[in-house]
Amino acid sequence: MAVLQADENEMNVLSNEDALVRAQSFLSQQGEQWAREFRLMPETSFVHEGVFVIQFDSAKFLETGNSDDRLGGNMPIKVDLSDGSCSFSTLKEVYSFRQLGLIEG
Repeated sequence: MAVLQADENEMNVLSNEDALVRAQSFLSQQGEQWAREFRLMPETSFVHEGVFVIQFDSAKFLETGNSDDRLGGNMPIKVDLSDGSCSFSTLKEVYSFRQLGLIEG
């Protein structure tokens, strides 16, 4: 798994592996609501300012590579490493991640 490490000065309660498990649980709950299967993309994950960030896409797209099955507008999942809370990134955060070179796009 390609994960950028947090700064040494940051105090994290959760490990990156724990954050990945929480992100998967969060995504599974969302998938049930949307009646679709999604998969995390661990190779896209990074830690920035105490938050583990990971992208996802439809399972079908990741299996087949067919662009018709690719999601559009899906925001990366954030896991706060201090308390384990999960949420979707905001558009402003995504733009910031892109400017920092953490997300391609």
